[in-house]
Amino acid sequence: MKRTAIYSLLSLVLLVITCAPFLSDTASAQSRLVRTILLDPGHGGIDSGAAAYFEDGSILREKDVNLSVAHKTAELLRAKGYRVVLSRETDRGAGEGEEVNGDGRRTYRDDLQAVVDKANEIRADLFLSLHTNGARNTEASGVEAYYCADRPTEAESWRLGVLVQASIVQALREIGYDALARVVNDDSLLYNY
Repeated sequence: MKRTAIYSLLSLVLLVITCAPFLSDTASAQSRLVRTILLDPGHGGIDSGAAAYFEDGSILREKDVNLSVAHKTAELLRAKGYRVVLSRETDRGAGEGEEVNGDGRRTYRDDLQAVVDKANEIRADLFLSLHTNGARNTEASGVEAYYCADRPTEAESWRLGVLVQASIVQALREIGYDALARVVNDDSLLYNY
């Protein structure tokens, strides 16, 4: 039975790609090899992210899609020999409901801070945040990648964003989706949201 979405969830895919901040300009090529990857399945717990509501009453939540994609991605990366850590393994916020950013309030920013803290704690060489955005406009579509430009590894982060985006677009096209490659942007654009 075909389900019709009232609200389009899988219209945009967002990856925030950031190399860890402890790499320096003078780091040798060998020390820049990616060994440890932090995968952040965006949202979780009470924050469901975008949602698609179907006529049959079922709901597809971004947090669940992101977690499923992160587990599969981790499995594939581990099979290639990478050390992969997920910011969350189950349906919970990364900060587990605790106030961790020091502002005296418990908000979604605490989960964001918990993810950054985890990346630094494990000394991640690469940080990928996975999101499946939604839009009420069902014509909105495409694959986006964001990278962190205010790090010494800006050029490598941008190149990785381009490669990841191209790989996702190609894979989607191979299974029959007319995927649009949107821009690879500096993540500072997201600060306005």
